[in-house]
Amino acid sequence: RLSSAKAATAVRIRFGPPSQEAPSNRLGFFVCGRPIPILPTNPYFMDLLPADAGILIAFFAAYMLFVTPIIILVIVAGWRMFTKAGQPGWAVLIPFYNLYVYTQVLRRPKWWVVLYFIGMVPFGGPWAVLFVSIIDALRLAKVFGKPPVFGVGILLLGFIFIPVLAFGDAEYDAFQVQEGELV
Repeated sequence: RLSSAKAATAVRIRFGPPSQEAPSNRLGFFVCGRPIPILPTNPYFMDLLPADAGILIAFFAAYMLFVTPIIILVIVAGWRMFTKAGQPGWAVLIPFYNLYVYTQVLRRPKWWVVLYFIGMVPFGGPWAVLFVSIIDALRLAKVFGKPPVFGVGILLLGFIFIPVLAFGDAEYDAFQVQEGELV
């Protein structure tokens, strides 16, 4: 049987940074002077972190080397597409304004831009934006004199079909669509 003084010292729980009883690379709490770590207690754990960081940096760099040219191509193609449609090409660089100019290229009413922001509405909003995007991709193909299957290509593989539209022989003709026409 332990006296109350011995019992108080027998089970002692201390939270906070490690003390001299544990190596400095362990974080956790201590019971009776023994560390109970929160992080793994593998002594090589801290040595692996720099290697993992290098691997992550390498994957990020490879990803950026692949994605950055695609982003630049889409921006240049959008600039060229807006220029073909008689709109300012720099508008592709301005968020929200580029969406407005895009709807003007498609000869949509000015309030049509609001339909793209319905996506913020929970549940049904993303489906509405998908529907509007399908209709507008088909209409973009029609305005540039391409068949509807080209509009499906714009929707699914825009980073390929928009440059084809911008740098190809497609001519913009705003009068291929009527004012009240959906597609």
